[in-house]
Amino acid sequence: MAGLSPFSSWSAGSPYALALGLAALFSLLLAVVGWRWRGRPGAPYFTLMMGAAALWALLYSFELMAPTSGGKMFWAKGEYLGIVTIPVAWFLFARSHTGAINRLNWRTLAMLCAVPVFTLGLVISNGWHLLVWSSWYLGHSGPHPVGLILVHGPWFWIHVAYSYTLLAAGSVMLLRTALRYPRPYLIQALLLFVAVLAPWVGNGLSTFWLNGTWIDVTPFAFSVTGIVLFLAMSRRQLLSLSPVLLPIARTQVLEKMNDGILVLDMEGRVVSANPAARSIFGQHGVNPVGGLIRELLAGPSFDYGLTVGPDDRRFETSLGEGSERRHFDIVSSPLSLRRGGVGTLLVLRDITERERAEMALRSSEERFRTIFEQGSVGIAVLDTNQRVLRANPAFCSMLGYGEAELTELHLSQITARDDLERSMSESRALVRGELPVLEIDKRYLRKNGELVWAHVSGAVLRGQDGTPVGTLAMVQDISERKQAEEALRTSQAQLESAMELADLVNWEMDVETGVFTFNDRFYALYGTNAALEGGYQMPAEVYAKTFVHPDEQQVVVEEVAKAMQTTDPNYRANLEHRIVRRDGSIRHVVVRYGITKDEQGRTVKTQGANQDITDRKRTEEALLAAEEQLRQAHKMEAVGQLAGGIAHDFNNLLTSIIGNSSLVLSSMDPEEPNYELVNDVKEVGERAAGLTKQILAFSRRQILRPQTVCLNEIVTGLKPLLLRTLGEDINLHFLLSSDLAQTEVDPHQTEQVLVNLALNARDAMPDGGHLTIETANTMLDRVYCDHHQGIEPGRYVMLAVTDTGCGMEAETRSHIFEPFFTTKEVGKGTGLGLSMVFGIVRQSGGSISVYSEPGRGSTFKVYLPAVESPASVESASEREQEAARGSETILTVEDESSVRDLVGRILVGAGYHVVQAGSAGGVDVALVEAKGPPDLLLTDIVLPGGVNGSEIAEMLVERYPDLKVLYMSGYTRNSVVHDGRLDEGIEFLEKPFTPEALLGKVRAVLDGGARQTPEAATFIA
Repeated sequence: MAGLSPFSSWSAGSPYALALGLAALFSLLLAVVGWRWRGRPGAPYFTLMMGAAALWALLYSFELMAPTSGGKMFWAKGEYLGIVTIPVAWFLFARSHTGAINRLNWRTLAMLCAVPVFTLGLVISNGWHLLVWSSWYLGHSGPHPVGLILVHGPWFWIHVAYSYTLLAAGSVMLLRTALRYPRPYLIQALLLFVAVLAPWVGNGLSTFWLNGTWIDVTPFAFSVTGIVLFLAMSRRQLLSLSPVLLPIARTQVLEKMNDGILVLDMEGRVVSANPAARSIFGQHGVNPVGGLIRELLAGPSFDYGLTVGPDDRRFETSLGEGSERRHFDIVSSPLSLRRGGVGTLLVLRDITERERAEMALRSSEERFRTIFEQGSVGIAVLDTNQRVLRANPAFCSMLGYGEAELTELHLSQITARDDLERSMSESRALVRGELPVLEIDKRYLRKNGELVWAHVSGAVLRGQDGTPVGTLAMVQDISERKQAEEALRTSQAQLESAMELADLVNWEMDVETGVFTFNDRFYALYGTNAALEGGYQMPAEVYAKTFVHPDEQQVVVEEVAKAMQTTDPNYRANLEHRIVRRDGSIRHVVVRYGITKDEQGRTVKTQGANQDITDRKRTEEALLAAEEQLRQAHKMEAVGQLAGGIAHDFNNLLTSIIGNSSLVLSSMDPEEPNYELVNDVKEVGERAAGLTKQILAFSRRQILRPQTVCLNEIVTGLKPLLLRTLGEDINLHFLLSSDLAQTEVDPHQTEQVLVNLALNARDAMPDGGHLTIETANTMLDRVYCDHHQGIEPGRYVMLAVTDTGCGMEAETRSHIFEPFFTTKEVGKGTGLGLSMVFGIVRQSGGSISVYSEPGRGSTFKVYLPAVESPASVESASEREQEAARGSETILTVEDESSVRDLVGRILVGAGYHVVQAGSAGGVDVALVEAKGPPDLLLTDIVLPGGVNGSEIAEMLVERYPDLKVLYMSGYTRNSVVHDGRLDEGIEFLEKPFTPEALLGKVRAVLDGGARQTPEAATFIA
């Protein structure tokens, strides 16, 4: 072999070098993966091993390609960086993976690496001592590539023996672990066998079979090992099953358990306790170890005999006192060996929170009972067969049944026939657990045969074992909502029908050229023609820039690209976007399009049709606006009902305050010290009465006394007041129509509307400005009325108030008429002014709207129905101001004792004979006391006991035909007031009232209803 000369090219060993390069790449990738998995057992050492294998394979490839023996020797020395590292990494990987690495310290690890480090030093300095290789030369065998022939020195064999020892030790540990794998992990075991055997097979082939080729396949073998271990760790979840893990795991479980564990001997003495148990007893200053269990758990709920026996026992006990008392669930298990029992194991679980939860549950059940009985939403409890077990009053009222009647019925008997199958099917699915909750709209069958729509929310009721025992249904009446939805569906159906009749314009696009082809009808939609556009074809980008709205051009381009690229031969899609017509107007179109493919499956054409949907868009926006108005109307109605209820009780209190203070003042000298104090009480009461009237105004519960008037007269009459109120920095202008029509309104309330609008405008102009008040005749059409609930088309009189103030943004405008909404600082306003204006206008049959933008002022427009009748003239008798005395007999019926006593004092003081009753049941007794027929019945309308004042009046008038009746109330939504107006022939006194108002009204009714005092005019709506 000495005759061989150096090679001039590195390509001599290229096939093998290329294979080694690939092996190095695979090993390097596996090292990176191993580093990412460094939290798994052995993964860091797997990373080290595969990095070393990559370095060995890479430098070995350089050795094969080196053209000279010197170059080959250089790379051969470098290979030892990987060669000496692999055995150590293999051994450490095996120990870590099998759970034994915790027994290695840094000193042991340094000794383990001593031989490899020393070997690496000898390799680098081999030219001085020849301990690793005594000589080397180039060799060649037939067609095989050139290899470096090394004559090994004495240290080489020491290193080989040490390396084989580490490899063998690691292999034995891994094989032992693989043999211990349970049967379910057979594949993991086989993979581990392959990973262990691969390096030995590779090294054996290189030593005994391929020794004449100068090629070492051991680097390839370690790449195979890395790949197999990668598969085992990634897909097969390679396990670490060291025998020491189980006892360690058991110990850690006991140490970390939240439950206390006590081990008792046969005498009941604690011989061992885990940290949780020591903590439990340590809170009470006791060390459980060594103590007798009967003493540790002494208490009325503990019996040591329960812990003794051949079977598991379970009981509960408590530790501590007062708020520190804890409740425990204890499980006792016997400990035994073959020769018999040796002790007892106690497991103590703290169930204090569970006990508290049970108490909370009982409290919750009580709250549920209250909600069940008093709730406004229907609640029903049904068994698993859908028979009614319980029903609350709201549900009974909704269906017209008593609870006893409902409990005799099945769900199918109170469900509409058309909804029965779906309702029963979903109820059964709920019970079977196929539905987490039940949400369904259905119709119930009332007792009288009527149908009522309801939204039902159902949930399963389960027993302690988790099995269903019934269902709970929350039932809300949604009849009004369904009516609104039906109206909406009808409108949508009409819209769809109109769309079917609409013209469609067609187009197509060649995918290869990207050119659209149009027709005349298409161009007509865009307000142009073929002559203007230069023909019937147009590139896609030109079409997008010419006709598609700039904000949506990108969307259209992306949708076209998606259609061209799809593989679905049946691709269909819709796209809505805006277009810009040639005249600059913007329209909405919907594009329905699909594709055509050739025999090779390529998209060759897209085609579709455009339809103008601008009108539909506008209709949808109008429907949304109508829904919002309906929601707002419902909200205002709910607030009004609440306000009216509050006003009823509040006015009773104010009646007593104002009346009694007036009586006291009438008997006092103005010079007396307490006169001003009492007068302040009266004035505060009157202010509160005014606030109540505001609440009744916005809730539309006040009584109106309408007259046919001309708004110009009201505006002109208020001009002096407005000039004084608004101040000198606001210029007031009047634009009053000379031929203004009449309208039927309450003049006093209309004045309140104008004053409130003017004051609101003044607040919007803190630095001064212009305020214009305008009147005019107008016609409101269907379009306007559709956008304003509760008003019909026709002739109206308009009152407009315009300011040059700060204006309002859209969000403020949307809440401007809501009660208690204000943009003023705290304490600067109640938020009732505009809501009162809204209530008065709507109760008068009119409408109000606001137009405003930030910085551009505001205009409030009030529309009131025009009438043909001449203006009313209030007679002098109606303005008569004296309050006369009398001697007639008056029967008063009033449930509020303070008001009843006040009325009695006032009337008796005026000379009348008064008999009183607190309810309908006391009327007969009072009549016996009267010793004759009464001349006047003065009765509250809202009374306890189920019989109201109107019914009492009907009963007494039938008995005494000449009896005069005067009603009084603080809440006008009742049987004698409808739509804010008194029924014909009804005399009414609104609470609160003064003594003068009461006496004047009583005298007027007794004399024929012609007299009314100024106080009555103030407090009577």
